[in-house]
Amino acid sequence: MSRKRFPIQDGPSVPWEFMVPHEAQHKLNHGGQTLERMAQRGGLGATEAWCCVNGLKLWPTHDTDEGIANARQGWLELAERVNREWSTKRLLADERTDVVGEILAFNTQIGCTPQEGYKDLTDAATRKAGELKDPPRVRKVASEYVDYDDRVAKVRDIPQAKRQAYLDVLAALK
Repeated sequence: MSRKRFPIQDGPSVPWEFMVPHEAQHKLNHGGQTLERMAQRGGLGATEAWCCVNGLKLWPTHDTDEGIANARQGWLELAERVNREWSTKRLLADERTDVVGEILAFNTQIGCTPQEGYKDLTDAATRKAGELKDPPRVRKVASEYVDYDDRVAKVRDIPQAKRQAYLDVLAALK
């Protein structure tokens, strides 16, 4: 997940990925300029951003002070919600990256490389479970990995041998 931000001149910036689906409306509202070009020029105003993400033309939104104030308020509320949701997604992505790193470290710690296969991982875990420096942490990581696989399995196939290997790791660490 990218950490790139889209600048808003008079309001909070938002994740770049949030603006991309609205680029066609943005181009209509700004003479064909890309998001990249507008970002180079300092970004959009809050009311311009509001119109863009809601599929609205700049006019008549900008015809009255009330229209401008409503659009700006709408953007502030939307940006706050979007930034909160994106922050949560980023934390979850970082957490998954950390878990995978812990599991790779665990594989190395028990003397197993991915090329050796899942069965070797189970055998190595069983042999060396007593030698691990932090079995509770490894158990937690292996559990998180199994939980992650369970969530992934809802949207695509996963190797059952891999999942079983980590279940065996958990059993070896009890």
